[in-house]
Amino acid sequence: MLQPVFLVLYSLFYIHYSSALQQPIANKGKLHKVLSLAFGMSVSFAGIIGLGIFRTPGEVAEKIGNPTVFILLWIAGAVYAMIGVFSVAELGAMIPRSGGPYCFARRSMGPLPAFIIGWGDFLSWSAGDAAFLIILSEYLLLLFPSMGIWAKIIPLLFTCLFALLQWQGVLWGARLQKIAALVKAVFMLALIIIFFTVNPRHPELVNHTLSSPPVTFSAIMIALQSIIYTYDGWHYPTYFSEEISNPAKLPKAMIRGVLIVSVTYLILFFAMMHIMPVASMAGEKLVIGKVAQIVLGDVAGKLVNLIVIIFIISSMNLDYMIGSRILYAISSDKLGVNKAATVNKGGTPNIALFITWASIVFFTVTGSFDFLISVLSIIFVFTYSMLFLSVILLREKEPELHRPYKAWGYPYTTIFSFIASIAFLGAVVKGDPKNSLYALLLMMFCVPVYFLLKAINKS
Repeated sequence: MLQPVFLVLYSLFYIHYSSALQQPIANKGKLHKVLSLAFGMSVSFAGIIGLGIFRTPGEVAEKIGNPTVFILLWIAGAVYAMIGVFSVAELGAMIPRSGGPYCFARRSMGPLPAFIIGWGDFLSWSAGDAAFLIILSEYLLLLFPSMGIWAKIIPLLFTCLFALLQWQGVLWGARLQKIAALVKAVFMLALIIIFFTVNPRHPELVNHTLSSPPVTFSAIMIALQSIIYTYDGWHYPTYFSEEISNPAKLPKAMIRGVLIVSVTYLILFFAMMHIMPVASMAGEKLVIGKVAQIVLGDVAGKLVNLIVIIFIISSMNLDYMIGSRILYAISSDKLGVNKAATVNKGGTPNIALFITWASIVFFTVTGSFDFLISVLSIIFVFTYSMLFLSVILLREKEPELHRPYKAWGYPYTTIFSFIASIAFLGAVVKGDPKNSLYALLLMMFCVPVYFLLKAINKS
């Protein structure tokens, strides 16, 4: 298997590159405190609503065909996300540093665990964006079959374009993020209106004879795993705590974002169920596409492909913003490339942005992102657990620390989220032991890299 080799080569390249960029920085600048509450809400909204909403309903319906239980499970997923927000928002308001889970682990657990979490987080964002580029290429070919090689070149041009726009400054990224959220909201609203109001052109495509499978505990747990993944993104505003003009209001942005997404999802499901029974959704790879085909006919395929392409393109901006903030935070603590802690006049951590761009291109060109995403999805669940553990540890270690917002229902809600995330992690490990082993090896590999980088920094 070549993919682990690619990952090791990438790590060695980074270490070599970092040793060449460890010179002291005369004036590294600081991140600009210019982001608004509206930006935080746009990050939460657009971060949660992604490609998962196209794919997951079919997976859930395959396990749960009962419409009442189907809706209740999506409500349960929203409640889980909201309870998570209640806990993690305390960290974002209390520790106003951009960088997300790394910063909270650094404060609560120390540098080595934080380094492991931070690098796993950074690599997952880079590999995730590389996956988006490949998916974008595939959907461009579906929409424009005659594109040929341009279907592979255009996604790379898009990722370069977003990197250049980010380079201009943080306000450019903030504007693009608000536009991305608006675009996603318009498309979701349009689909809801179409599904509720337009008479289906092909009602014969709906199979009303399918029966629902029996609802079992194991089916519910498997369905919940998919739903929780689809709600992922509720903690994304914490990656920008340092740049929010009033970080004490960050919890409000996160709570509003999750509420808006939850209501949007439920209305969309009722709109789809208005056309197609839940039992008929089972196994459909793109339920929204199937419902659109029933309502609109042949044009639906191109419409859904276009929506997917727009969703992918709009996600690139956020990926760059978050990836560069993680690397900036790690480097600010002298656990990475010193110069990655520099900020340009526009408020962009420019060297961190460049390394983020280089990582995305590396994973795209080598094709190693597929293996990496399988491994890092396990670290992603582990990182969730560490977020909740950070809340608990800091309550014990630093009870006197000023908390502009305190987790609602603490300790019960936070302990519940922590136990649920550990159970979720156990289910993932049980279901994918091979990649779980790779995830453990990757975290262990971070340990010598950590000490090597520390030695380079000292010298």
